[in-house]
Amino acid sequence: MEEQTTNSHPLMNVGSAEDHDDSETLHTTSDPLRASNETKQDEEEYETIHLVKQVETKQNQSSKATLKNKQKEEIEEHINQQDQPNVDYLQHVDYFKPIPKYVVNLNMDAKKRWKHIVMDMIEPLKLLAKYLTNVYQDDSDSFAPSMTDIISQIYTPDDLEQEMWGIADITNRYGLTYDLIYQFNISYNDFGVNSSVAFSEINEDGVFQLRHSNYEHNLAKILRLLTVDIDFIKDGRLIFKTTTFLPLVGVSNGLRFSQFTQRSSYSFSYSLRTVEEGFLGDVASWFGTILAFWNTEFLLREVMEKCEKYKDALEYIRTSRTNSASYILVCSGDNATLISRGRSSEEQSLLLHKESTTHDDGSIELETQARRRIIVQGDTDWFNQEDTKIDLKKKQLTKYLFKHSPKPNIPNHMLEYCLSCLSKKNVLTQGTIFQQVINTVDGTFFSRTYNPPVPSANSSDSQYYIKK
Repeated sequence: MEEQTTNSHPLMNVGSAEDHDDSETLHTTSDPLRASNETKQDEEEYETIHLVKQVETKQNQSSKATLKNKQKEEIEEHINQQDQPNVDYLQHVDYFKPIPKYVVNLNMDAKKRWKHIVMDMIEPLKLLAKYLTNVYQDDSDSFAPSMTDIISQIYTPDDLEQEMWGIADITNRYGLTYDLIYQFNISYNDFGVNSSVAFSEINEDGVFQLRHSNYEHNLAKILRLLTVDIDFIKDGRLIFKTTTFLPLVGVSNGLRFSQFTQRSSYSFSYSLRTVEEGFLGDVASWFGTILAFWNTEFLLREVMEKCEKYKDALEYIRTSRTNSASYILVCSGDNATLISRGRSSEEQSLLLHKESTTHDDGSIELETQARRRIIVQGDTDWFNQEDTKIDLKKKQLTKYLFKHSPKPNIPNHMLEYCLSCLSKKNVLTQGTIFQQVINTVDGTFFSRTYNPPVPSANSSDSQYYIKK
């Protein structure tokens, strides 16, 4: 496993002049008074930047040895870590880049847990602040209560609230306030679509979980700069891994480890479920917030911290109340369950293997398939026969998995196969942020960001996906 790096994100300086405010650019002028004022502003800006650099330097110096020791311990204890193959070449191919890796220590004061990451991400956080300010600005002529008034009733664990306050303490000066951070945490999935896949392959160990994250392309340009892989540790032990965007403190995917054996236990992938309920749905959502239901990502963070076993995680997810409907795919070493949730509880579930060690819990089993069993969750509902919407991503993912097989004579053949599946037409787009592959049996946790080419006037969709 790579050690944490405190350098800036490798893509942080990528972007056109349009991505930045004029206020962040130095100007020259021949007017003495104006020059004096601008010089003062420039000095203040330089002072702020210098202060940030000083904080980064002090933080790096004070925590370097401690983090190095903790990460060394984590690497040594990770199951068969010394035997893991080199997959760096898969992160530096075509338009893909590796994701920066960090550690969040759950033993630390909640307000300080994300500080070292935030300090590395100041510039893209400024861009996010401007984007969110435009999106979330209140309509003063609206009769309805503001989003801030409504979300204040959502159940938020104290630790997560303090983590968001800790981030806001640093980013307030750049316009990224606590209100913006909270609103982004509970509504960012409204801007995109996430696809989740689980499949088992003949003669291969474990269930492979694939995830594809796709967002509105302007937001995607910013979130690529804020994408991080996080190892959550407690008492010197690895608890779980996730790929996320700063400043999110909830989680939408992850791989859980046993705190004592350090063997991977289960993984999950979450996506928002769109339910056509009209006005009654709006009322139900509003009452869900008033009654302090969970935000799904906050719930899943709680599950990953408290539930060490697959069956315990399933039970927690199925019985908790959330303020929105969702699809949650949970994978163990030999099975996977797709849970289709309403706000109050599970509605239906789909089981990858009935004959596995998982007890019969009433889930529907997939029909027998020739070489592999597959669950693909995209925009459409597995259980709603009246849903006639065409889900191109789901169609493409399913088609690839049924028609193609891994090539066992090449290195990392299953990882290559999974990434090829995620890199096809209608799956890989201008809005794609990252791809992820997880296997609970061997502890595989692989993710990479996608940085598409700049589209031209004559460009077609074929420019954005990988042909193999």
